[in-house]
Amino acid sequence: MKKIIQLVLVLILALALVGCGKDDNGGDSQKSTTLKSATVVTSKSVARVQVGHTLQCSYKVSPSNAEVASVKWAVSNSLGTISETGLFTAGSEDGLVKISVEVTGKDGTVVTGTKSIQITLDEVPEYPDLNEYTIKIAQATSALGETNPFLPIETKATYGYYSGADREARQQAWTSVEEDFNCHITVVEYPSDAPWGPSRWAYIINQARIDSPEYDFYTIPDAQVPGLSSANAILDLTDWYNKYGNDFMTTISRTAGSYKGKIYTINWNDLNVYNILGYNVGLWEQVHEYDSSIKEPAQMFLDEEWNVSNFIAYCKKCQDALNSVFGADAGYHCLSGWPTYYFVGMVDRNGEGVADVAKKQVHILNEDCTNAANALKEIFDYGAFDEKFSVDQGVVSWTNGKSMFNTGDLWFIGANQGRWDSNMWGDGDATRYGYVPFPAPDGMEKNDSIYTGITSEACWVMAAGRENYYKGYGDECTSENIYYAIATYWLRAKQNYRTSDSYDEELAFTNAASAKFGTEASIKAFVKVSMNLKTDAFYDPMTSNSNTVCYTSGSEFDINLRKFVLGTGAATWAEAVGALQDTLNESITKAFG
Repeated sequence: MKKIIQLVLVLILALALVGCGKDDNGGDSQKSTTLKSATVVTSKSVARVQVGHTLQCSYKVSPSNAEVASVKWAVSNSLGTISETGLFTAGSEDGLVKISVEVTGKDGTVVTGTKSIQITLDEVPEYPDLNEYTIKIAQATSALGETNPFLPIETKATYGYYSGADREARQQAWTSVEEDFNCHITVVEYPSDAPWGPSRWAYIINQARIDSPEYDFYTIPDAQVPGLSSANAILDLTDWYNKYGNDFMTTISRTAGSYKGKIYTINWNDLNVYNILGYNVGLWEQVHEYDSSIKEPAQMFLDEEWNVSNFIAYCKKCQDALNSVFGADAGYHCLSGWPTYYFVGMVDRNGEGVADVAKKQVHILNEDCTNAANALKEIFDYGAFDEKFSVDQGVVSWTNGKSMFNTGDLWFIGANQGRWDSNMWGDGDATRYGYVPFPAPDGMEKNDSIYTGITSEACWVMAAGRENYYKGYGDECTSENIYYAIATYWLRAKQNYRTSDSYDEELAFTNAASAKFGTEASIKAFVKVSMNLKTDAFYDPMTSNSNTVCYTSGSEFDINLRKFVLGTGAATWAEAVGALQDTLNESITKAFG
């Protein structure tokens, strides 16, 4: 192993331009192609690179349309070297270095620019040598590009594409970890016989039972952690996270990825919106044209009108408009999907949620839970909720463009291949998704806080029984050191991004929303909620309808809720679920106590 020394490159001076000529008004002429100035550009004002590692520099000229004949790069001393393409390679001493660029125009005009950088040496830990081992991360085919930041946009339709503002930061971290740990990282498809859902979870468990897992890491929803850990199919990562994690996971992520006090997941996400209430923008425009009083849902939220009572009234008015526009027998509904998702989303807006992990309690009989359940029943009784309750791609009225609202996960939008396709209701602008948070309990819609119960997004878990694959790669190729490499990747990716000149949290949320949603109000609503998550988000395991701790699709709680909404079960909410209070409290205590 070698000892690695990292450099902190601190930008202390920006600079110096030498040029010639002005137009008659003393400014740049839009038509002129004569060089007037040059500037050295680096991607970061604070950058961390290692001895012998590189920092790419570029240049800008004014005017931007000036014709360039040649470019020369130079550094002021022996603290580093720079290539003909502006790639700076760090040396091994402290000090100040000037990076200079000399640009010659086709008319012979020469301009120069410089940037001064202070180099500070800092020792960092020695990294284990994985001896060119390839770390394999299993992912769904359509999401390979979301995980591998190097996959190009050209393969988006098949593999997905990561377009986040930290794309370059992830690439830099990925490359540096591969070099420092002497390994390779690859993202590969799950086998065809392990599709999403129970078949995939059974596949993971079976791989552990035969002591022959095919991958180092699995991508799963955190809701599957209790079942997989109970089956001894995934590794307990608690000690390794405490040793190497340096708090790269949020408190919510750690809680969501824990079972019986142990951490089982690697979750790189900062707090963000996950479970969403989506709406069909094109369908809303049609009912709005019929009845102009039907405002856009996101605008109602922005206008502080989006509470449970107004939601009930909105669904009824929307259903009346749908019946008038398309006909009462045409199969159009305001709501579609799964009642439990609506229920939990509405209750979680109160800041307490359905399940309180800290207090080890569920609150299924409190006022907000009762009001949410009664609201869904009232909407259904009015004929505004599609009785064909289903989830994901099974919500036929939604996929056919015959329902206004549906619930889902943020990643569904544009994921294609069975989720919310980019052309689900027609090519181009015909398919536009809207976003609005779930309606708040009455009296909270004007509160500055926007409480949101969330479950963490997709995470990685580490396969149990993989040690035999590490033989032949040296003593340092172990499960612990492979975890160390991946934890270091996520730490560096976050550090690279947050210290870059391009880091702007609100802009990042705006860009993310713009790529998903088709209205300005939806984008503003998403940004408003996202910016509030730092203080007003909490983990509610009931957010995921597949959480094995609290309930699953087909569990007694879920069945009783649906029967209550349908009117085929108990007459009151308390009668429908009251008997389950103690059982759910015991499940919460068992999982998080």
